Amino acid sequence: FFTTKPVGKGTGLGLAMVFSIVRDMGGGIEVMTAEGAGTTFRILLPRATTEEATGPRRLRSEAEAALPRGSETVLVVEDEDDLRASVARVLGRQGYRVLEARHGGEALRVLSTDPGIALVLSDLHMPGVDGHELSSRARAMGSTPPMLFMSGSSGVGAPHADELPEMVPGRDRFIRKPFEVGALLTTVREMLDPV
Repeated sequence: FFTTKPVGKGTGLGLAMVFSIVRDMGGGIEVMTAEGAGTTFRILLPRATTEEATGPRRLRSEAEAALPRGSETVLVVEDEDDLRASVARVLGRQGYRVLEARHGGEALRVLSTDPGIALVLSDLHMPGVDGHELSSRARAMGSTPPMLFMSGSSGVGAPHADELPEMVPGRDRFIRKPFEVGALLTTVREMLDPV
């Protein structure tokens, strides 16, 4: 997944997020494209039986119930509104208290007023105060919750060390976007329950 928009105008994660949601529901996506004619996406979902469609709605699937839960406060810092809201919703469903910030400057204000933040989940690349600057400024002001950095920049695996902010070994971590819900929740739990 990629974007053809200029830097700072998109990450190419919209389709990746849709794909992840559709796949989690047992469906798939068909893509038909022709030069000069555009692209058509068909979302294919499994058909529900009459009983499933009209019966009592299950609040949580068995798979979701098996995912790690928590009650700590997590600050989600992400400039893309849809992605920030989606991550906050996932964490909230698992019991976490979630605070949101659109950029590093907002995150610094939240960190200065809420000493109960147990973890910061921050995008690396944001306009204004990015993840690098957020990390160094938060530590300078004495706010030192563990930081889970995320990025959708090109490449596979973790970025080179010079692309990451200063990380405290054994405490701070990195996760590449797009990520699976299970991977995110497992990583968050591992960071909050150090061995």
